[in-house]
Amino acid sequence: MTAKMVITGKIDTNSIDDPGKGKSIAANETKISNWVIASQVFLTIGIVSLLIAATGLSGVLFHFTHATLEILLGAGAISTLFGMIFMNNSNEKKIYDPKDYGLAGIKNTNNNCWLNSMMQILLNSQDLKEKLKKLNPCFATFMTSYQNHIEKENQDSPNSQPIREFLSTKCQDIRIEGEFQDLHEPLNIILDCIRPQKNTLFTTNHFVGSDRAHTTSCTKESNNGIINLPIAVGSNYTVQNLLNGYFNSEQDNEIPVYEEGLRPVEEKYCFGLLSRTKMVTQRFLKGTKTLVLEERRLAFAPKNLFLNIQRYLINPQVSVDFEINIDKEHFEDKKDGKYTLDSFAVHTGFHYISYVLRNGVWFCCDDNWVETVSEDQAKKAARKAYILHYKKI
Repeated sequence: MTAKMVITGKIDTNSIDDPGKGKSIAANETKISNWVIASQVFLTIGIVSLLIAATGLSGVLFHFTHATLEILLGAGAISTLFGMIFMNNSNEKKIYDPKDYGLAGIKNTNNNCWLNSMMQILLNSQDLKEKLKKLNPCFATFMTSYQNHIEKENQDSPNSQPIREFLSTKCQDIRIEGEFQDLHEPLNIILDCIRPQKNTLFTTNHFVGSDRAHTTSCTKESNNGIINLPIAVGSNYTVQNLLNGYFNSEQDNEIPVYEEGLRPVEEKYCFGLLSRTKMVTQRFLKGTKTLVLEERRLAFAPKNLFLNIQRYLINPQVSVDFEINIDKEHFEDKKDGKYTLDSFAVHTGFHYISYVLRNGVWFCCDDNWVETVSEDQAKKAARKAYILHYKKI
């Protein structure tokens, strides 16, 4: 991984439970005086030089040396140009100290980038953080270390390894040492454990039989807030239209229809010398039916909505909507859900990076390194997002 400079700046002792409390966005800007000073110096030199060259003083200087006028005019033009360039650069990107926003990097000692990215996303939600503290002592210890790194000088970055060890007790596929893990499975485990809200997913399947008769079947299962979006085949897909397809999806799948019935079976007894007939239950194929429509509904719109963009077979570019709306028809309580993007994780191949939004500022969290990114940079990165977290508004 490319070496990067660590951003330093004023440390905010406010708790990450309320990051940036009592501060304006402007007050949290890390000093970018180098750019500003450079632009002001060059602009001043340029303006003064041009003024001298254009006034009567130029005559005195001209008599002193014929080269003076040309030097002043050249210096003025070049200095003005550099001043404008530097002033431009200072306005293009504002740099913020992540600690002022309650953000800290997380140590990666055991190929734990997947876990670090997940924790940055979970810690960005206040109600999820409170539930994590009660789940297991390793989470409370981790959060204390995270907060100390923000508030105190020379404190080590928090280490997520104890959380990995806890997860390994919940799922045998998660190893304690070294192996790279998928982010989706451990996120499912944690959300199943903390159960942010007890929600129910209703799935209704509509069938057409070979006799053209229409039938339906409905199933219910618990939902922890994660929705696995349909795989986007091709291009020009958005999260919003994939989400619409999840709740209401046309199908054309032939399903076998089985029936159970009694049939006579002859069995031997008394060392095979005698036989008798016994009626046994047997499952047999009756015919087929076609699944034509699959509808899903949640009991209610959850506070925390996680979307998994499935990229196992292909890796399409999916345009991520920073605000989405789920129609009330997709909820049993008939109340619609409006959401805004709060954070997301990107799988870059053999590495996970997360992006989080704090007080209107986007940050890129790459293990121990946290830096400011513009909204345009966040939107570009989100096109390859794997896990998205939306909060209800």
